[in-house]
Amino acid sequence: MKGLLFWRLERGEKLGILDNLAGSTSLASTLSTQVASKFFVWTAPVLAIIWALSPLGGQAVLRLVYMEEVPHSFNSTIEYLNTNSSIADLDGAVLADQVVGIMNSLTAASLAGSKDVKASSMDGWGNVKIPMLESLAASNEIESGSWFDVPKDNVSYSALIGLPTGPLPMDNSSTMMLETAYWVLDCPSLWGRTNFSSSPLSTNFTNMTRPLGLWVGGTGSGGTFFLSYAPTTSQPRSLFYTTSTGILGASNYTYAVCSIITSWVEAKIDCVRQSCSTVQMRRSQRANPPPSWTEFDNSIGSFSIEYTQRWVDGFINMITGTAGLANPVQIYLSMPDTPFTRSSVPIPPHYTLDPAVYSLRLSQLMNTYNNAHAGTTLITANLQNGFASTPARTLNTTLLATAYLPVVRCSTPWLIVLLVSSFAMLGAAILRIVLRVLATTPELDLNISSLTKDNLYLRLPSGGSSLTATERSRLQEDVIVKFGDVMPEHAEGYLAIASVDEGAVARVTKRRVYS
Repeated sequence: MKGLLFWRLERGEKLGILDNLAGSTSLASTLSTQVASKFFVWTAPVLAIIWALSPLGGQAVLRLVYMEEVPHSFNSTIEYLNTNSSIADLDGAVLADQVVGIMNSLTAASLAGSKDVKASSMDGWGNVKIPMLESLAASNEIESGSWFDVPKDNVSYSALIGLPTGPLPMDNSSTMMLETAYWVLDCPSLWGRTNFSSSPLSTNFTNMTRPLGLWVGGTGSGGTFFLSYAPTTSQPRSLFYTTSTGILGASNYTYAVCSIITSWVEAKIDCVRQSCSTVQMRRSQRANPPPSWTEFDNSIGSFSIEYTQRWVDGFINMITGTAGLANPVQIYLSMPDTPFTRSSVPIPPHYTLDPAVYSLRLSQLMNTYNNAHAGTTLITANLQNGFASTPARTLNTTLLATAYLPVVRCSTPWLIVLLVSSFAMLGAAILRIVLRVLATTPELDLNISSLTKDNLYLRLPSGGSSLTATERSRLQEDVIVKFGDVMPEHAEGYLAIASVDEGAVARVTKRRVYS
């Protein structure tokens, strides 16, 4: 700016513009000079814009580069629990006792879970739960193969224990499709002891406790439970279940005769890190066994009596209760949030429940126990932790994961600001050199020594008009000057820079008049 000032001074310029150039040493000084001068010169806004490039350039350096997470999708193969896995582990007495013990513990732990965990999309071990497709749409709509959205709240899950899946990405979002199945029970009517004894169905039972014919089951602390034996699976298997909700007495017994089918579904699971939920479901499009087939059948048309007997014995005796009082399994049917309520607390008989509600809760109990059987060692170990799974216990699926990778980005607007300000500063430096080369007069400076040139009130040797500002400052370094009243003896004073001789320059006072 100084080079431009003296270049214009050498060639002749208006004092207003020269003063504006001289006062423009920064953005603030440019604006204050314009305000103080009280007149407008065209150079003021131009200089303000040029000086504004300096702080903008500094901000551009700070904001030029920034970090951004960019989604990157990739596929991987993961495992998940096969709920229809092999039943051989219940065919041997020694091994079966060990497996049933684990099944009982897992089911009891899930029943004891909090209300929030039971309503959550994942169980207490971090396994994703599968909703009941039948609760999302009508049967004719389900069989159309359409996808149905799963609501975020008030979801009817098929079981309290979910399906272990893994390994899942630790810090990424992902989506997977699971083919699975669960049991759906339909108990159209519930009877009390008196009503059941007078119903036509009672003729098919012995002493109101055991159905006639070939059934597999028994009686335990969880009630009386029998599954019908059928040589084929053309018709849904029947289930006879008797429960008591309090002190022994006819009014506390509930009799239910239900049908049981297998529902084959496809579920879309969305995960954020390791928190997963089922977001959509539809009827499975694969060639699955008929709905009347259950895991109790080794193959279509074959019924495993030994396996079924051990499964039923485990289910009705999983939690030992006080004789004649309801245990947590029975209480769950009436009070699913608090099944471990003291059995002495009065509990309404189950036959007072809506049959649809009773069917849903009994389905959840049986599916929970069956999931505990299918995933005895996987439920708590979780496939996420790299636990070595048994191939017969798991299925494979493709996981579509999205990783957010950090990428360095350059801000185009700030890059433009930086380039403009940098080239402006570089151009100003080059212009300063060019103007100095073109100048033919001595270099002046905005300092006090330059103001002494041709000053009549200074006691200086004559000559020196060709001295540069630096040379003049060096030669006059010991000269003492003062800005004050150089005519103290006159009626009106006169302010100027003058040499300090004794009494030659008086101090300025507010009461004196100066010309």
